Amino acid sequence: MKRWSVLVMFALTLASILAAQTVGSGPRYALVIGNGNYVELGKLKNPVNAATDMAAALKALGFKVDLLTDGDLARMEDAVIRLGTNLAQSADSTGFFFYAGHGVQSGGVNYLIPADARIASETFLETKALAAQSVLDTLQQSRNALNVVVLDACRDNPFSWSRSGSRGLSVVGGQPPGSIVAYATSAGRVAQDGTGRNGVFTQELLKHLKTPGLEIKDVFNRTGKDVGTATSGQQVPAVYNQFFDSAYLAGTSNFTAASSPAPAAPAKAPSFGAVQAATGNLSITLATAGTVSVAGLSAAVPAGTVPVNDLAAGSQTVTVRYADGKSESRTVMVPAGGTANVAFAYAPSAKPV
Repeated sequence: MKRWSVLVMFALTLASILAAQTVGSGPRYALVIGNGNYVELGKLKNPVNAATDMAAALKALGFKVDLLTDGDLARMEDAVIRLGTNLAQSADSTGFFFYAGHGVQSGGVNYLIPADARIASETFLETKALAAQSVLDTLQQSRNALNVVVLDACRDNPFSWSRSGSRGLSVVGGQPPGSIVAYATSAGRVAQDGTGRNGVFTQELLKHLKTPGLEIKDVFNRTGKDVGTATSGQQVPAVYNQFFDSAYLAGTSNFTAASSPAPAAPAKAPSFGAVQAATGNLSITLATAGTVSVAGLSAAVPAGTVPVNDLAAGSQTVTVRYADGKSESRTVMVPAGGTANVAFAYAPSAKPV
């Protein structure tokens, strides 16, 4: 009977571990586009800033980022194809597409406008602008685990030929399984630029995207709430979800920010017939930001020092994956009741764009 009880407890523990596994441990690729310096439509103050800031944030989260600013149609299309090709190489990969700039709708189709666009009439949108649906279709063909699409492009139609009332973007069309599509504001509405470096939506998204322990759907829930608060309810983001698993782009909350003291561990109640495994702590120092994996946990960690608490005492292997694809591992002995230190000094000679 005792042997049977042990087997049952083991099975239950194994089931709980498997249930806790989340999407996002595979390669990460992002395409970030910011079009602001338009040849015929004037200049938008925020898109290039938004793209630059978003690219930096995603790099810190372990994404290999393709950053394109003021792109023409050919460069935008080529970049979308590269993203799809990279994602298709691994079923467990995560994709992130971000666009800031002019966006218009026509016949229920959303178009992202290239910086050099010269579009004489609505008839030519199909051949001279990038259809957002083509991005979604490319991601669907990749058949990877998770794709996030963010469109901060809901502005008034800038073309002189636009019909009155043609505002913002339309609702999402054919959305691929395993994806989250987020619009800066609701269908047919116009997003606010804000007064800072970024538009209101991107400003709030950047705050939550890098928060450890925040599941990806909660990232957008908090972003939407804060955008509504910041605009007194005048702007409400629209998020369309076809992803029913869990993913933590900034890792789980088991990684504690280096600047915050670790909370005191609660006292463990004594129990009969059970042996508590001894635990210890680990202090990880990085010269370059990367995604750190240890004991089944994974988190994007900035350059500096971060503690990992309550690890099983004994040999632990720490692996760091950098934005340029480089990875390295260290094995360290974690002492019971103490703290082990491990440092990674890798610094790329040239950072990828």
